Amino acid sequence: MPNSTTDLLDKFNRIIQQLTQNVEKYQHITLYSPCFDMSLFGNVPPKANYQFYLKEINQNYQKLCELIEKNNILPCLETIEYLTQRLINQIEALNRQLANIQTNDEPAKTNQSPQSLYERYNTNLDYLRRLQASKYELELSSNIVDKSKIALLNQRIYHCQQAIKQIELEIEQDINN
Repeated sequence: MPNSTTDLLDKFNRIIQQLTQNVEKYQHITLYSPCFDMSLFGNVPPKANYQFYLKEINQNYQKLCELIEKNNILPCLETIEYLTQRLINQIEALNRQLANIQTNDEPAKTNQSPQSLYERYNTNLDYLRRLQASKYELELSSNIVDKSKIALLNQRIYHCQQAIKQIELEIEQDINN
């Protein structure tokens, strides 16, 4: 077996070991519907957990190792390429899914300190002021004004005003609590 192939299999093994550690953190989560496309992971039971997906990744890794360890891999080259790509896609998908899980251990962002709310409020007010100044300068310029630039500024001003209103509500709720 060529050295580069061994290196590739070792790298897959290290990635799968890391993935195993990540999955262990979320073994208590039961999934009531498949998280992935059926073409990526096949025959998913109605109630599964991330261990199920990890098991299929390990099975595909073992199949890949068995095919590569054969003395004559040329007849199996297409299958090896397919399994390699499938394994990469499965690992990436499971990593993305695990990265999107929000655990109870992480503090919720809704409990922000009043100082950070006021900082956000002031930042948005400053941004609104700069947007309005840019719009005013565009309207006063003697050059032909591009209407789309003004429309874009109006849209940004609107979104900024909405953000300011939302922060004001959060500050009000914080004061009332």
